[in-house]
Amino acid sequence: MGTSCPTTPRLTSPAAQQPCRRATPRTCSARLSRGPNQQGEVISRPCTAATSRRALLCMGGAAGAASMIPPPPALAGPSSSLALREYKMVLRVLAPQTLVPGDWVSDFSAAMEGMGVVALKPMKGYKEVWDELAGTQAKGRKVSTNVDCVGLPDTWLQPAIARGLLQPIPAARRHRWWSLLSADWRRLVTRDDAGLQSPYGEVYACPSSWGTLLMASHGPRLRRKGLQPPRDWVDLLDPALGGRIALDDSPRVLLAAALGTLGLDPGATAADVARCGVRAGDLRARVRRLRAATRVFGKDGAHVRALEGGDVDVAVGWGDALVGTAQRSTGVVLSAPASGTLLWADLWAVPRGAQGG
Repeated sequence: MGTSCPTTPRLTSPAAQQPCRRATPRTCSARLSRGPNQQGEVISRPCTAATSRRALLCMGGAAGAASMIPPPPALAGPSSSLALREYKMVLRVLAPQTLVPGDWVSDFSAAMEGMGVVALKPMKGYKEVWDELAGTQAKGRKVSTNVDCVGLPDTWLQPAIARGLLQPIPAARRHRWWSLLSADWRRLVTRDDAGLQSPYGEVYACPSSWGTLLMASHGPRLRRKGLQPPRDWVDLLDPALGGRIALDDSPRVLLAAALGTLGLDPGATAADVARCGVRAGDLRARVRRLRAATRVFGKDGAHVRALEGGDVDVAVGWGDALVGTAQRSTGVVLSAPASGTLLWADLWAVPRGAQGG
């Protein structure tokens, strides 16, 4: 079993139900929006990814991670309450440094009323987190026995479960954070032994933050050329935008855009594409056309810098990067493609070898 970073197992948004049909226009992620205290209703959210990330992280991260702390030794007798407070639990966390806000560690300690503290092991990115998990397994040792909680993206949950890197969260359905999740969130983290979504599976993760795939455009520059900011995927094929587009350097983003321009759900699977009557050759041709129209494939935010610097007029990428650009630049406008977009979610999970479960 190798240690390489996994490719995206399914290029699909977690709640995509009708891949052949276009959704009604909405802001950011109305069709797939999933707040922690919803009951599954479809709502419209403004483009405030940063706020959503912090709110979910405080709820899911603190409450969910608290449920993963190893239990204290057995306590009995009238002094149990005092002994429990004297037992200071340590939650060992492995996560990308961007996933944990600077004040989260102190917030967690305050929420635990001094009974628990966080020992954070920050990594550069998700690849390093994956290598830590898969690497220890490849050497024949237990997986991260010194880690109680790990942060992963939703697209890596399936391969992590299938490779035996994670265990179900103990008694997850009895915790308060589970009762606050909508049906869509519950489906996302309930998996079978192969890591596939299943109503009969176990709860393998706690959602912590989420966001959407967005388009950012420099309105003044486009209007000077007699153009309007794109509002849907098919607008990216306008010949007037050729060579003035930047994409996040991710196969998932490029494929989502190609599917969207064909009128499909941007999270459609290969089976969905075939069922909708689109040939694989047509999809490959659309990918090539988009690649030819794209000037910058941005790594480490290069697509954002290209938009801010005037090298391109349109950038497509994840909302957590583009929202900051819109806040810094008055000419930049954000839009979620009217026919549908992708959601991403960050998750907390328990490594297979975590002490105490």
